[in-house]
Amino acid sequence: MNLKSMVQIIRYENFPKKEERVIKRKRINQLILILLLLFLFNFTGQASYQQEKINLNFKEMDLIEAFRILAETAEMNIATDSSIEGKITLYLDNVSFLEAMDILTKTNGLSYRIIHNTIFVAPTEKIKKNYEAKLTRVFKLKNSDPEKIKENLDHLIDDGAIKINQRTNSLIITTYESNFDQIEETIAALDYSRRQIALQVRFEEISHTGLKELGVNWELSGEGKTGDSGSSTTPNLKIGNLNFDYSISLEALETSGVANVLANPKITTIEGEEANINIGDEIPILTNKRTSEDGDEVSQEIEFKNIGIDLKITPKITDEDSIFIDLQPEITTFLEWVEINGSRYPTVSIKKVGTKVKVNNGETLAIGGLIQEKEYETMSKVPLLGDLPILGKLFSQKNFENEKRELIIFITPKIINDNELESSTEKQREKESIENNKKENISLKKELDDKEELLLVSS
Repeated sequence: MNLKSMVQIIRYENFPKKEERVIKRKRINQLILILLLLFLFNFTGQASYQQEKINLNFKEMDLIEAFRILAETAEMNIATDSSIEGKITLYLDNVSFLEAMDILTKTNGLSYRIIHNTIFVAPTEKIKKNYEAKLTRVFKLKNSDPEKIKENLDHLIDDGAIKINQRTNSLIITTYESNFDQIEETIAALDYSRRQIALQVRFEEISHTGLKELGVNWELSGEGKTGDSGSSTTPNLKIGNLNFDYSISLEALETSGVANVLANPKITTIEGEEANINIGDEIPILTNKRTSEDGDEVSQEIEFKNIGIDLKITPKITDEDSIFIDLQPEITTFLEWVEINGSRYPTVSIKKVGTKVKVNNGETLAIGGLIQEKEYETMSKVPLLGDLPILGKLFSQKNFENEKRELIIFITPKIINDNELESSTEKQREKESIENNKKENISLKKELDDKEELLLVSS
């Protein structure tokens, strides 16, 4: 037998036979199965302790001792933070271990985590920092401005951040995992489909006589404030309502000359969003003038000041389909020009009022108390003769009178329902379709006319 053959015999003799390898593998599998069963038994045993109903009665008990007793009921270890102190009085009947832990920790500003067979109890911030991972989630908003939603979420984000993606109307939120339940609830409550409100607004100057004839019920109450700058009287805000179609009555007053409509706009806004109506003119105001060393004027800076009425309206719909209206009217009146250092500046009177009032859907609200004194032109004439051309001036007379009139703002809010919105959209589509057809017909007619003209020329 040579050396090579001897080496081969030794190798084969030392190597386990196939049957021995199979037996060893079976033993290893059996050991793994036993360990797995022991783990499952321990886990299910622990779970059963946690689900078992218990009764607790703590009276002026040390808080750490209360946690220790509670942990014993579930046969678990417990580790409490060194900052935990104080006493607890608590009576719980027929609750599970986890329910008792939730109550005991939350009532004391604490949190806990269970790792294997040990409960760790500490202030909430420490638990989050030591045992929670931070997550980043994206919330795509359907109906709301992300800036406004962010304002309501900032207090829920501790040691995290909220970023806004305006392009996708989304919030990118990074914070601890346990914060996201409340974040989701808050977003769901705020990001709802808001309804639209049509606002029919009418600005009317009415004399005191005409106002009595109109019959406004000035008994509504509102929460508000008034303010004034300039030489005009401080306005005393009046709020009333009309339960009838006031437009016919106003037209009659306008015909008799005791009322004058300034504007009658109609706008639509989303509930909770501010609508703004501005009626009036802009006058230029020199705000800065630069001169050279020789005194020559080099440049001027001019701003434009609104003179007239500025009305801000913010409506909100209640659960009963009533409407809360936040009103901020401001009236700016030009008084005169004054000269300062060779430049002319306007002096103005500004009247501001603010109020919040509740009205029914479709009800007309009247805001009064804004008195204005103006010069009005009236004409008296002899019937028939006063209407004659040229000679009529001999039988008529113009009079100028200063009269105090009250500015009344009529506001009729109406909630736009989904079916009305769909109907309005459909009508708009039909209108656009008709307009497009008209344009196509005109274009086709022009094309035919051009071809006919070419044929006539060629012939």
